[in-house]
Amino acid sequence: MNISLTATEIKQLSGFIGYGPNNPKIIFLGTEEAGGGLKNIQTRLTKFTSPTQDLYKAHCLLEDFGETPNPLIRKHCPVQQWTTASFFTLALAGKSPQEYNNYCKNYLGRQNRESFLMDCFPVPKPSQGTQIQGYKPKQAWEDFRRDNLKNFISAISPQPIFIIAYGNTAGDKIEELVGSINWENISETDCSVGKIESGTVICKTGFFGQGRFNRDYIRHLAPKMQKLANQSFSINYP
Repeated sequence: MNISLTATEIKQLSGFIGYGPNNPKIIFLGTEEAGGGLKNIQTRLTKFTSPTQDLYKAHCLLEDFGETPNPLIRKHCPVQQWTTASFFTLALAGKSPQEYNNYCKNYLGRQNRESFLMDCFPVPKPSQGTQIQGYKPKQAWEDFRRDNLKNFISAISPQPIFIIAYGNTAGDKIEELVGSINWENISETDCSVGKIESGTVICKTGFFGQGRFNRDYIRHLAPKMQKLANQSFSINYP
């Protein structure tokens, strides 16, 4: 499928920040929107009227206007990136991470909760079978996207306690959003953590899908990140 986007539409899509509250305690930074084709992009251009959306409500809109059924209505959430983010959030908050499916379906990325889902790039990745004419990811990042994400993060008050950048692209981009980081490699994992001047703890991991991240790493990462944060991370759960 081929889609043609104008410069105005690319700028508009780049203005959509992600899913969750405007003052999140924890942010998950991925690479790009995973789903959809023409209907997905049309819906987000015409129906996403705010820079942030509630994850559940956004997927209801996508379903209403021609996207696949909302994955959050299924008994088990099928999106591995979301379930891993839920597992990570619960572990950091001292909750049982085994309840990740319930957290994913009812709490993750909700506008009245604490977790936020953000992507470096605002359109579906090429591997989804959608070729987008007029869209150059690197150019969109430099022209619009980087500053939009950077400004959103810097405006959060109080600053988020944690940001997890998962995947190579997110790991490469995170310092452009929050400044330089003195990374520490965490033994028993392929991950690194660091703390920025604002007090936010940053974690850089492998991609949360396709077997590139082992959830067992979280039991090593969570205590280190909690200690580095030096403040309580509480969530409204259950």
